[in-house]
Amino acid sequence: MDLKECKINEYITVKLHEDAPAVYIRNRQYKIQNFKYLDVSIDEVKSSYNLDSIDGATDKIDEKDKEERRKYVSRPFIPEYWYEKLCDNLKIWAKNDYDTKLIYGPYAFQLLRKLEIASDPIAIKVLKLEIIKRLTGDNLSIVDFLLSENYTRIYLNSDDLGQIYLNKNSGLLNTLISSKNIRFVSSILEKLDEIGDPDAKEQLKKEKYKRLKSGNPSAFWFLVNNGYLKNIGKDEINRMFEDFNYRTILNADIEEVVSLLSELNNRGVTRANKHLKNYALAKLKDIEKAEDMINWLIWEDRMNLFSKDELKSLDLKDLTIRIG
Repeated sequence: MDLKECKINEYITVKLHEDAPAVYIRNRQYKIQNFKYLDVSIDEVKSSYNLDSIDGATDKIDEKDKEERRKYVSRPFIPEYWYEKLCDNLKIWAKNDYDTKLIYGPYAFQLLRKLEIASDPIAIKVLKLEIIKRLTGDNLSIVDFLLSENYTRIYLNSDDLGQIYLNKNSGLLNTLISSKNIRFVSSILEKLDEIGDPDAKEQLKKEKYKRLKSGNPSAFWFLVNNGYLKNIGKDEINRMFEDFNYRTILNADIEEVVSLLSELNNRGVTRANKHLKNYALAKLKDIEKAEDMINWLIWEDRMNLFSKDELKSLDLKDLTIRIG
């Protein structure tokens, strides 16, 4: 049963069902997938966030703490409220020739594809332009979406691809270089390499190496878990870590330090074992840290770091072993 109906243009209609709003394109219901309902307008995006797209605001809001996010995303899902919100957003979007920066990007492109199939002349005209615009922009989440969903393969020819390759796409290149999100950086560069970007593979190697050298634990684990170190020989990996600043790792939690240094040692980094041993000895002499330290060493099977005499010299008899 339709409770309300809002006609956006001759191609798009929004209807309020009992459980949720629904979008129809030429009277055929289009299921909303992965649409992020944000209680924030494009005007607020521009004024409060100094950004030019809803996607940028989505990323910023996702980074906020729970209390701050609640202001934007925790409103109860009241179908009628979000029906009105969706109608308003789509009216603005349609009025601005389907500018994908004005609503949540992945949803905008899904809609544009459906509108193109429905022979909407504006969608036909702007779809490729919007793809190129966003691929040469500074929002990595939408770049990754477009590459992952094969928009480049479906809609762009070789001349179009030339515009998004790194040698002519300084905006994207600079964003990748400065980004802290190694997952997006790796994913985007891998996909650019797949579609023929001649510089993507070398840039990917540089970015992975740079982030590995940074010692950031989350970046390190991402690279290790995705096999970055597997194909690197022992000599090369030792050169990579020759002047590595181990302090960046040693400042992490005990669990991470033991796991990270153990992994480096397993990959053939000879200095990692020395750093792990020195770190472990210092923690085992710390009454407050000793119990956690001994348990993680047992968990990682690294008690072989110490000789029997070294273990005897440490007062470990009163520690509780939680990991067996």
